[in-house]
Amino acid sequence: MSSGGTDFLKLYRQTDADGRFSLMMANYSSFPAIIRNAEVKTLYRIRSEREYARSRSKGELGVRVQGAGMADITADEAMDITAIKDSFLTGRLPAALLKGVEGAEDYLEEIRTIYLMHIDYDLLQGLVETLDEREAKLFRMHVVDGLYYKEIGDEDGHNAESVRKRMQRLRSRLRDEIIELLEINCRKDGQK
Repeated sequence: MSSGGTDFLKLYRQTDADGRFSLMMANYSSFPAIIRNAEVKTLYRIRSEREYARSRSKGELGVRVQGAGMADITADEAMDITAIKDSFLTGRLPAALLKGVEGAEDYLEEIRTIYLMHIDYDLLQGLVETLDEREAKLFRMHVVDGLYYKEIGDEDGHNAESVRKRMQRLRSRLRDEIIELLEINCRKDGQK
């Protein structure tokens, strides 16, 4: 599964709160890059589809030429690109920006998922920032630096099993603090 690709977005969108927590923890250090990668790819596909829709409406051949004319953009196009980029942070995109674009609903879903990834990760990051010094060090060494329990134990003077149990308790506490809030964003339309 490519990080930041449509497969990752689909998985993130379709999983429950616990699954989202697990995805963020498993990809904690790279999660901002995964989000950025998804934004870049989604923006590119939207721009390409908008160009294709524009050509089709003018009666041109309708052949998708990806990248054609994208380097020389107008002020209107620049404003549209800015609006699309802003949508990744708001979860909303004016419908007019996807007028005539095939798969517009899919793009709106991608934008909404990217937005949720932003706010979910910000929440987790905020909780991590509240950890005390000892917990923060353990979290950083295991989750961010990727050290094994034995390596952490060797540095801290503890055995691997002790470190594993401390990390398990820390992860469980973070999960307990965040899961109810993540469930809010996992609801389907119409659910409360």
